[in-house]
Amino acid sequence: DGTIADNVDALLSIANRLALEFG
Repeated sequence: DGTIADNVDALLSIANRLALEFG
C-alpha cells in the first residue's frame, strides 16, 4: 500500500537536498 508513493517521496526528498546543496 503506497510503495510507489513512498519511493517518489524519497526521490523528491533527495532531489530537494541536492537542490539545497548545489542550487
